[in-house]
Amino acid sequence: MLPLKPKTGLPISEYDSLTSGETTLQSSEVSYLGSLDFGALDIAGFQPGSQDMGAHAASADGLTLTQSSQSWEQITGAFTVTEDTRLSFDFAASKAGEIHAIMFANGETLSEATTIQLLGSQAFGMQDYADYEAGSGLRHYDIALGDHFTGSFDRIVFLTDDDAGLGADSTWANVTLQTGTDGAEAGSALDFGALDIAGFQPGSQDMGAHAASADGLTLTQSSQSWEQITGAFTVTEDTRLSFDFAASKAGEIHAIMFANGETLSEATTIQLLGSQAFGMQDYADYEAGSGLRHYDIALGDHFTGSFDRIVFLTDDDAGLGADSTWANVTLQTGTDGAEAGSALDFGALDIAGFQPGSQDMGAHAASADGLTLTQSSQSWEQITGAFTVTEDTRLSFDFAASKAGEIHAIMFANGETLSEATTIQLLGSQAFGMQDYADYEAGSGLRHYDIALGDHFTGSFDRIVFLTDDDAGLGADSTWANVTLQTGTDGAEAGSALDFGALDIAGFQPGSQDMGAHAASADGLTLTQSSQSWEQITGAFTVTEDTRLSFDFAASKAGEIHAIMFANGETLSEATTIQLLGSQAFGMQDYADYEAGSGLRHYDIALGDHFTGSFDRIVFLTDDDAGLGADSTWANVTLQTGTDGGTPQQPGGQEPDPDPVEPPEDPASPVEDPSARDALGRRCRDGRRHPDRPHRGGGEFPGGDDAAAEGDAIAGSASWTVRRMAT
Repeated sequence: MLPLKPKTGLPISEYDSLTSGETTLQSSEVSYLGSLDFGALDIAGFQPGSQDMGAHAASADGLTLTQSSQSWEQITGAFTVTEDTRLSFDFAASKAGEIHAIMFANGETLSEATTIQLLGSQAFGMQDYADYEAGSGLRHYDIALGDHFTGSFDRIVFLTDDDAGLGADSTWANVTLQTGTDGAEAGSALDFGALDIAGFQPGSQDMGAHAASADGLTLTQSSQSWEQITGAFTVTEDTRLSFDFAASKAGEIHAIMFANGETLSEATTIQLLGSQAFGMQDYADYEAGSGLRHYDIALGDHFTGSFDRIVFLTDDDAGLGADSTWANVTLQTGTDGAEAGSALDFGALDIAGFQPGSQDMGAHAASADGLTLTQSSQSWEQITGAFTVTEDTRLSFDFAASKAGEIHAIMFANGETLSEATTIQLLGSQAFGMQDYADYEAGSGLRHYDIALGDHFTGSFDRIVFLTDDDAGLGADSTWANVTLQTGTDGAEAGSALDFGALDIAGFQPGSQDMGAHAASADGLTLTQSSQSWEQITGAFTVTEDTRLSFDFAASKAGEIHAIMFANGETLSEATTIQLLGSQAFGMQDYADYEAGSGLRHYDIALGDHFTGSFDRIVFLTDDDAGLGADSTWANVTLQTGTDGGTPQQPGGQEPDPDPVEPPEDPASPVEDPSARDALGRRCRDGRRHPDRPHRGGGEFPGGDDAAAEGDAIAGSASWTVRRMAT
């Protein structure tokens, strides 16, 4: 059995002897699991001593394999390549050797016919993809492997051949192998030309025209056209939907709906455009006539389930001549492409050489998503802007290098002047800057850094410089990814985790809601709660449209409500509560899919997409009226707000929002009442009356249609954002 990363969202093939703990997506005869986990796999040298004599390393998350010099590494298993098999991966190399390739083989025997070469001075294997240029950064490949060869193999070999000892290197990431049989598979675009497209509720909803493009990748609709494709579509918490959309004229509804049978399903509809609201409105900001726009939606954040059809809606009851274009529609289990949050966007930034001709003489490249900067040889690259470092500023990033030069570092500077005192060195034979973090080993793969920058220096700077100094021409390289700069002010600050040990934790509505126990860990980063524990920290917390809340959560036993609530005073506020677990629904339900006993799970929530305003407390709820022994663990809780200027807003110590968003009025504190019942008709423990709360499983909302609509709006409001830190 091969270890997989089932939540990375990239499909992997059906292996003859492969099993996995979960099958995340099923579509017709296609099984989708996850990317190869190099950290868990048994990686061994291929023809050791003959071909394999170099070094390799797997990244901490297992998704990346790096190789240096003469490294031929193999993973063994049962791999079947059919005519429908696809191989996808990301590849980078800063220095070329003779052969950089992937080979499918049986035994320790070379197989040139089943080798895909990407780079190198010596041709070996098929040359269809051998146009990569060393130093050009990370490149994505999606290869129809079955068009080149088929067969069964017992190993996959990653080649970095460097007989001449030139310091060649390779980076392989997100490697997936997948086999499908139809046009509706996950991970590749829907083939509308091959699929059976039929009208949804023909004569009632569908009365317009549609057409598929010659290559099958585009569906166009005109006027009152509701077209469906049928199959078996499973949406899990990790499923992503991506597509391109355009409309020149708006109708009532332009949307995609996941449904079962010929029944409308508003809760599982994503609307993009239209005069009539139907479905979730998170993405309904497209403007007719604005051209093709790309969408990448974390579908599993909105709903999960199994469906027998996907419906494309162009609703035009008024006959306005509405139209829709849908292209490159893919459904796959994937990671959040925007999880880097406020990471620098190297693709959008103006990257220029620092002291060009003197220091900067090497090459650099930004990845397609802008989150990664790669440098080769003598490369000193800078981004300019206004960067302020205070005593609370933190710098975090991922770094890798396969070959060491004299200096690999980040420098904060003003003008084209070297500043050793404000330089953080990670690697190199020549000491320059602070040495606190200079213990990276070349070839050890991607490493994450989170540095309390304000502990080392403070000040204002007009540039950040990324150094890969290689005067000796050794072929040094650097990879910088997910670079963020953030500032906070106290134990409840943005950008650093809440210190529960230093904060004043008190019960919320003690004796009424809070009657359980809690404890903070020795380092202050973790809060544990048992049974009926409602604990609060007080301060000045401002949530803007750019605020993010991140934390780790675990519970071994479920109670009624496990949630985080932003509130003012000792008053319940359901509209500003994020529920994760529990038998009783209270607050937004977008993230309420945690399973008790499943261990620690990380959350990164675009809080400002759900609500904004000023609050004087954050409350951690572990509600357990039934006395089931419920518990909660909250760790590494951070609240941060980012701006384009590079310095995030701080939730503490700010003036209150002059025009905060007021949550709906909540009921007063619970009162003793022996006959009290909650919204589900259950008697409350100790006779305490709770606010009316809709049941998670559906049913009527207390308060009628308006309350139901409000609940739908809250439940469908999740999204992710990426913001640049500097301009």
